[in-house]
Amino acid sequence: MKTKMILLVVGMMVTIFANAQISIGVKTGVNIADAKLSGISESLIPNTNSIALPMAGINMQYRITDQLSFQPEINYVQRGFKASEGFQFDLLNVPIPVGITAITKLNYLEIPLQLKYKFTNGKVQPYIMAGPSLAYATNGTIREVANLLIDINIGTQNINLNNKNFNRWEAGGRLTGGLAFETILGEIQLEGSYYHGLTDFFKNPLVDVHAYNKGFTIQAGWCYHF
Repeated sequence: MKTKMILLVVGMMVTIFANAQISIGVKTGVNIADAKLSGISESLIPNTNSIALPMAGINMQYRITDQLSFQPEINYVQRGFKASEGFQFDLLNVPIPVGITAITKLNYLEIPLQLKYKFTNGKVQPYIMAGPSLAYATNGTIREVANLLIDINIGTQNINLNNKNFNRWEAGGRLTGGLAFETILGEIQLEGSYYHGLTDFFKNPLVDVHAYNKGFTIQAGWCYHF
């Protein structure tokens, strides 16, 4: 009896898997990361600039219809920004710039949950994806660089993410557009996506300073349809 039950369960699982419209994929790319700093002391907050950082991940695509799919992902992504402050002085009538740049990098494990819509079902398939994203910061660093005619590396410090001013968990939204190319070895994907954090990863209530992640990612991927 037990053997029959086991065979029945195994048979049902095989049938479900065989009939499932599932794809498994991988992707990698570059995250053009930036951050929005805001607060009551706007004049004291340095301007931020974007930096290019790596990302990579795996995904599963469950096809609801021929054109509509649900695609959860697990990604490793670096987020951060570059902030600079400085001035210049004249030396023998030559302007000499002096300043310091702080490069912040945060490593995240990210789980986007997106709906995907393909506009066509041919060999080349344009598509869009959108949905919420949940991420957890594992660690981070701040690298300081002095700018005096040449860049001088001062040092790198680990960020204490257990500090009460930091928030390891981040909720955000992602919007993606891409092209899929069907081949005999699977589907090749080229994507561009915009991410915007909806919760601050840093806040200091004493000076009312808040920091939100944002960025644009360029990605290439491959998936296989089961």
